[in-house]
Amino acid sequence: MNNKDIIIIDIKDCFFHIIYHYKSLLLAAIIGSILVGGFMLLKTVIPHFRGQVSQEEIQYEQQLEEYQSFREETENSISLVSEMLNVAQKYKEESILYNSINLLTVRKAYFLQSISNGSVPSDQTTKADDILLLYQINLLPGCDSAKLKELFGKDELQYISEVVSLTKTEDSDVIVLQVTGQDLETAKKQLGYLASILETVTREKVQNILPHELLLINETISVEINENPMNNQKAFDDWIAQLEDKLNSYQKELDSTKKPVLAKTKLIKYFVVGFLFGGILMFAVYLICYVFERKLHTAKEMESYFSIPLYGDYPKHRANGKLISSLLDKWEFFGVNTDSSVVTNNICALLRETCKGKIVAITGTVSEKQLLKLQNDLQEQLEGDVSLFAVPEFLNHSTAINDVKKSDAVILVEEKHTSEIKKIERVLSVLSIAKEKVIGCIVL
Repeated sequence: MNNKDIIIIDIKDCFFHIIYHYKSLLLAAIIGSILVGGFMLLKTVIPHFRGQVSQEEIQYEQQLEEYQSFREETENSISLVSEMLNVAQKYKEESILYNSINLLTVRKAYFLQSISNGSVPSDQTTKADDILLLYQINLLPGCDSAKLKELFGKDELQYISEVVSLTKTEDSDVIVLQVTGQDLETAKKQLGYLASILETVTREKVQNILPHELLLINETISVEINENPMNNQKAFDDWIAQLEDKLNSYQKELDSTKKPVLAKTKLIKYFVVGFLFGGILMFAVYLICYVFERKLHTAKEMESYFSIPLYGDYPKHRANGKLISSLLDKWEFFGVNTDSSVVTNNICALLRETCKGKIVAITGTVSEKQLLKLQNDLQEQLEGDVSLFAVPEFLNHSTAINDVKKSDAVILVEEKHTSEIKKIERVLSVLSIAKEKVIGCIVL
């Protein structure tokens, strides 16, 4: 296969060749964004003008309703569990039964006697139960709050009712007033006060509803010592732990559940996709043009395509003086010596070595101005060691070949991103027919 049939691509040169067209790339990206995003926007908006509701909106409304319902239920559950946990923690901190190890119980027993029968018959146990219930309801509310706080250390009935109980025996009409505490003397005082309220204030209230007699069986206070009555203390702690786990679980569910998003917000994605599509499409167009335009892109192509030795490769700056192109130029030539005088000195050194005392013609498809400037720069450095003369516009002048024949050797001069491969082939073909020797090339 002929070397000229092989397409050589320099990745770096190709990349910067495309990036320097950043304005076109950006414009194509914006147009793509407008076209794709606008199309999807119209597709969404037009049905609204017609009074139609899209499937996405219906689905969104359903999801939003489910989300709000779930959130409301979860928040209510969190509130309920938090309240239960607070109550349990407060009970754990303040409860006498929970925090005490050794407790004692003091009690007084009363006989419940009916006014009509002298006692409550067995077939009228319901009446006795009703009387007991009235006593239970009215006992603690009938007490003085200041007195309760003095005796029990607090006036909250929730905690006092925990250590005070009023019960009836199953086989007889005896009701028992009982107080549980840590200190015997304190418990006696508490029992004495509650007994006085039971026998006076409470009894009078109940008498108005269900007539009866309340007879004290014995003045003696029976004392019972209980060791560690809170046998279910561990179970209570486990229950608190379960409440905490449940609260954390509800909170995680609430935090992990995201509010549904209306499909309309996906339009942003279409604008982004259109932007990327437009930019990539224009990038691909420039890439195809770069590959198939068949122009000289790098100096190495002269060696690869035509097997001509390279005498010099001048750096070509594509920046137009504007900020972005200047930054791209610095990026492209980062770490590369762009001093043209160094290239000129190297070319002169090669010419002295290979063509000293000879006449060398420089020609090619570059402009006359570029060719004459190169001749002057080189001749100034050579100082007569090699005689140079320029033959501009080689393919456009019929006398150009005759001028070249006056030389001992020919150097081809071409320009990156401007010189066409076909024209270079024609120049070399004409020189080959004229049997003129091309000893090297210089790329601008």
